[in-house]
Amino acid sequence: MGMHWRMILVLLMSLGLLEAGCASTSTGAPVLSPRQESREALAMLGDLRAKAIEQILASSRSKDPFQRANAIEASQALPQRVIPFVQLGMDDPNPAVRFVALATIGKLKLREVAPGARRLLNDPNPSVRAAAMFALRNCGQKVDISPMSALLLGQDPHTRSNVAMLMGWMGDKSAVPLLKDAARVPMPLASEVEAALVRLQIAEAILRLGDNSVIDSARAALYSQFDEVRVLAVGIIGEIGDERFASALVPMLNGPPVEIRVAAAASLAELGHPDGLKVVLGALATPISAVRAQAAMALSRFADVQASQALGRLLDDPSEQVRLAAAAAIVKALNRARGQAVGGEGRGGRCPPYQARTPGLGPQRQGRASGESTILAAEGGG
Repeated sequence: MGMHWRMILVLLMSLGLLEAGCASTSTGAPVLSPRQESREALAMLGDLRAKAIEQILASSRSKDPFQRANAIEASQALPQRVIPFVQLGMDDPNPAVRFVALATIGKLKLREVAPGARRLLNDPNPSVRAAAMFALRNCGQKVDISPMSALLLGQDPHTRSNVAMLMGWMGDKSAVPLLKDAARVPMPLASEVEAALVRLQIAEAILRLGDNSVIDSARAALYSQFDEVRVLAVGIIGEIGDERFASALVPMLNGPPVEIRVAAAASLAELGHPDGLKVVLGALATPISAVRAQAAMALSRFADVQASQALGRLLDDPSEQVRLAAAAAIVKALNRARGQAVGGEGRGGRCPPYQARTPGLGPQRQGRASGESTILAAEGGG
């Protein structure tokens, strides 16, 4: 264990915040109390932090823009390192990476690099332009954000979703009527699942702004015919702390598909019910890397030795997507333990999910990780 983390644990014990002893079973095997379990899990994660950071740095230079974008998101939990990540990201040839870099600047209010976002107000990609407005506005720069309204009401479902998310992060409650209008604007060229996802993401933005009038929309989406919508809805229930609907997630721990089970386990853990750990650990056996990555992110919510051990193993997974997800989970779990919300959010907060193609579980099992991080692929193109 690194000296830094040993000192933290010693300090916590000296303050009486951690228990020093442990019980034992009739066979003499130690049984850790929940507080001791959490302490041991935290210590394990501390030992893994350096390796996790190495993976995040490596993925920031990946040939795959999907990995570069998620590396920037993971860097939100590394305040001493995030600036170089977003600076490189703003110059990336892929719009998804530029979007995530700008969204990170706005979420973390990185005022020292915010002026660099101004040149991206003329980016060829509409989502990137909106993210540039968001970054500048949230960092106190003068910027006209009125074009975001037209983008929100436009016909492209991906742009509409991205802009709704940015408006939710802005924290300006005056945007709620516009968001509600956008939810009612039809998209005749969008597929049914795209339209359903857009409406749900708009509802998520409204909830983030403190208006609970649309909470029934999020709850109803738990029973959508589309698995993609259900996964997103499950994550929202956990993020907003909807204890009233926690019981609705319990049956989902045993139903198909696996993405739903993992999302339900993560949201239940977020709500203080960590009974789904076995579900998440079981999902790690799948050969589908996107599912293992989702499970890795879910493990960040469990202050459990088994979860920490699994994250350590996942840092050596053959898939870069999974290794990066495990690294992100480790640094974010450590931040959470220190009481530092990643991205300036309270209950978790997903990473910027740039919508660049039709979402869907599909052959590659596309899906959102629940809580503070979403592992989404983003196609190229400017």
